[in-house]
Amino acid sequence: MTTRVSYNLKDALLIRETNFPAGAGTVHSEAFDLESIGERGVRIDPFELLVVAPEATAAQLPNGATNTFSLQFSDNPDFTGNVTEWSAGTAWRQNGSATGAAEFERRYRVETDAQRYVRARCVVAGTAVQTGRRFQFAIVT
Repeated sequence: MTTRVSYNLKDALLIRETNFPAGAGTVHSEAFDLESIGERGVRIDPFELLVVAPEATAAQLPNGATNTFSLQFSDNPDFTGNVTEWSAGTAWRQNGSATGAAEFERRYRVETDAQRYVRARCVVAGTAVQTGRRFQFAIVT
């Protein structure tokens, strides 16, 4: 997949690429530490989180198959304990069809009191065959 993220992004370290599961299943991106993304560990504000999934063919994401994305926040880097999940329901879903699926892109403005660590979560349902496909999770300013 070609790196598409270009929203004033100054540092490639602020992009996480994650493979979709080969079939139905759940995957998580590598997390960002929101307290160490700015200069000298100072949190940059305001910023947004961006999730991008490439278009899919009908063979990769057929009719009835879906990629549903959400964001997970935690106080712990291993996401044990208190995990807060944010999702906008169907607005954060890439739906398969007889012709595949269009590219998916959504942004989320991080609350100033958000927990320290954040990662993207993707739940794949249906008969998706996405071997080798990736989605991106990035911090943009």
